[in-house]
Amino acid sequence: MTEDALIYTFTLNYNPQPVGSAPVLRTTKAAVIVECHYPRKHNVSSLPLNPLWIPFSAVKVAEEFLYFTLKLKTDDWQYERPSYQYFLGDIIHIEAIVKQYFHVPLRVYVDSCVATLSPDMSSSPRYAFIDNHGCLLDAKITGSNSKFLTRTAENMLQFQLEAFRFQGADSGMLYITCHLKATSAAFPVDSEYRACSYINGWKEASGADGVCGSCDSVGPSDGSWGSQTTPGRKTRDVTQSES
Repeated sequence: MTEDALIYTFTLNYNPQPVGSAPVLRTTKAAVIVECHYPRKHNVSSLPLNPLWIPFSAVKVAEEFLYFTLKLKTDDWQYERPSYQYFLGDIIHIEAIVKQYFHVPLRVYVDSCVATLSPDMSSSPRYAFIDNHGCLLDAKITGSNSKFLTRTAENMLQFQLEAFRFQGADSGMLYITCHLKATSAAFPVDSEYRACSYINGWKEASGADGVCGSCDSVGPSDGSWGSQTTPGRKTRDVTQSES
């Protein structure tokens, strides 16, 4: 015992035994000295004690913070793509994930995506290829092969975008900015939480195709269409047209 602590010491012994009927050992005896220190002094006060538990309201606020990732993936979707370089006609594989952590099971959505020539998503020219709450418009506008893939996990959503460039632009670099959101996986897919692709008609990634009906009702919310083309066109020039 010391002035500040009660010290308790003991020895932990390890004595190996043969395994089964074989008279052999593959380890040796060992002894480990364990020493535990217990403080002798504690803070004692007549003031009210504060609770040690985390208030329920604080837990609920913490649960509202979500962590999203949006990554370029290799063609087999197994790894993050090491290069950002694409050629016209290439398929860009993009994967959105919301981390589960301690939340109830979550379902992730890509609400909107816009391509620009600068990091400023409001700059011009701009091309909103996903808009209107999860409608992937690119295939409808240009006849491309862009689409959401069928969901394989609720907290993950994969989509492919056919590479393009802006008509008349000297730069070959594009910036893509997406707005991701998530809701409880127990909630049904609806017209504000959906992942719709145009594949000979509108199809939803979870199979709830009926919620995609309003994808045709209005254009992009900001009027940023790509140039209208005929289906099957493989030249991927897009530009902003007047609304």
